[in-house]
Amino acid sequence: MNERGPALDKRPSISKYTSGIGPYTLKKLGWSSNNDRTLMDAVYPEDRDKVAGLVGDILATGSGSQYIRLFNEATGEPFWV
Repeated sequence: MNERGPALDKRPSISKYTSGIGPYTLKKLGWSSNNDRTLMDAVYPEDRDKVAGLVGDILATGSGSQYIRLFNEATGEPFWV
């Protein structure tokens, strides 16, 4: 188990998807950098299990569409993407 919860340990790794985050997105997330960050770090904490399931489904089927609630780590304010 990790700090994100037991359900996420069984899901596909999605950490590589933060490598291309630009300055605007870093600011929107309240991050100074994306070093040692995963996509799941940006997901609103209450939604992480749901998103982990969606990512697994999308990776398995090769497609999908869903709005996801992220949050600004500095302010705690959520926003939708």
